[in-house]
Amino acid sequence: GNEVEAEFTVEPEIFLDPLSGSANTTVTVSDTGFGRRQEVVIYFYNAGLATATTSTQGSFDTTFTVPELGTDIYDVEVEDEDENTDSAKFTVTSAPPSPTEPTPSPAPSPPVSATTASISSSAGPVGAYVSAVGTGFKAGGAVTIKYDDEEVATITADASGMFVVAFEVPVSKYGDHTITLSDGINTHELTFTVESTPPQVPSPLLPEMGVKLKPPISFDWKDVDDESTPVTYTLQVAISTDFSAASIVLEK
Repeated sequence: GNEVEAEFTVEPEIFLDPLSGSANTTVTVSDTGFGRRQEVVIYFYNAGLATATTSTQGSFDTTFTVPELGTDIYDVEVEDEDENTDSAKFTVTSAPPSPTEPTPSPAPSPPVSATTASISSSAGPVGAYVSAVGTGFKAGGAVTIKYDDEEVATITADASGMFVVAFEVPVSKYGDHTITLSDGINTHELTFTVESTPPQVPSPLLPEMGVKLKPPISFDWKDVDDESTPVTYTLQVAISTDFSAASIVLEK
């Protein structure tokens, strides 16, 4: 019989599923026509991503993950040990999201020592001595103590921010007054109340009652004791400088 001989070459061919997708998409790659029982390498944009072993028919089926690349068309190539190769195109449809810069955490603030302030008495007479105590103020800082708007004492806080200072209640009207303790950074305000009980009416000593006098005339009264010092009085003899009879103040 007649015999016909022919030579033919089986060309390898690969198939991708899907043919497009975003970064991190899982792609299945399969083939025909590669060497039997050979290891093949799958390349994506010239970078080896996966390996597989062909069957006795020279086929395989495996997957790979699309790397994080920008939007473009890339070559996917498969090569076996005999350098049989084939390639296909894969389209990356979206670039990976830009990494978000982490928001830096604010630097922790140094612990702030709580300041405290107190006075030894919240009420009393004019002239009383009051002690002021403070803690947590500026270490080594100058602390000013004011009675209303009048500065009554200054003191330097120690290394721990503590101080103790005494001051005399200045002459002031009865009622509430503000004690301010401040080192320029830390400020505390406290209330001190001046007592409102008036001193006794002083008894006259000179001139003696019913005695006719010649100038110069001296006036004197019996001493009065009171918590608030100094105690002052206003003497009014007349309401007019001519000292007329009508202007003389009597029993007032």
